[in-house]
Amino acid sequence: MSGVSKTGKWYASGAEKPQKYLFIFDNLPFYFSLNILIWITDVLYRGGEEKMKSILIQWIISAASLLIVAHILPGFQVESIGTALFAAIIIGLINATIGLFLKIITIPISILTFGIFLLVINGLMLMLASSLISGFHVAGFWTAFFAALILAIVSTILRSLLGAK
Repeated sequence: MSGVSKTGKWYASGAEKPQKYLFIFDNLPFYFSLNILIWITDVLYRGGEEKMKSILIQWIISAASLLIVAHILPGFQVESIGTALFAAIIIGLINATIGLFLKIITIPISILTFGIFLLVINGLMLMLASSLISGFHVAGFWTAFFAALILAIVSTILRSLLGAK
């Protein structure tokens, strides 16, 4: 009998069998990639070509917005188009997880500041993303704050010009 071990290596019959998965997060990159592929397949299978096009358009708009902000704002650097595409994905994931949590727990502050505190959170998320991605650099908090403001404006303009949802 043969199979795949926890590390992704094949083992032959007679070899020591690997331990069963005790934690789903032991092999997180594999599960993450697999879940993305399953999700894309599911969207396409259910006639979601329009959904997939919309997601790709949003991704390209986000990456283009990052590049535009990098040309406008000193201290905000994106080295290449590939870095912008990767940064758009990472920023989206950060905003969908940590950013969402922070926005929910700071609702009272956001109400008191008429939503300006949301720019603080978005700036902090940009700083977090810049610490994770090589080729994407934010000089400091105020650069991140104004980058979040300009990024929101540029993204809104691009989405309205392209008619994206």
